Amino acid sequence: MVTNMATAVPLVRSGRLKGLAVTSARCANAVPELPTAAEAGVPGYDYTTWYGMLAPAGISPPLLSRINRDVAAVLRSAQVTERFGAQGLDVQPSSPAEFAAYIKSEIAKWGKVIRTAGIKPE
Repeated sequence: MVTNMATAVPLVRSGRLKGLAVTSARCANAVPELPTAAEAGVPGYDYTTWYGMLAPAGISPPLLSRINRDVAAVLRSAQVTERFGAQGLDVQPSSPAEFAAYIKSEIAKWGKVIRTAGIKPE
């Protein structure tokens, strides 16, 4: 099965689930003993689950900047980093422009997969 790190890591650590690989392009800090899917024999495999915060269109730049600064400070705190890390999640605060670029790259990446696979809405 393929699942997210927060679900799998506690089960792998307890021995109730055998991890075969992580689906990201790089090894996971929470389970460094697991290879990436590419290292395990599936070249080019790179799938990660990500979480982010979005704001309404038209939000004022100063308010957006303040929210981003405050959220990033919380995410960088030792308590939050440790709590998320224990669940297998890497905290990666970014700027609104960096996150927008990442979302755009994800749309392009998965759009190509959808077109190549011939996936159609049902």
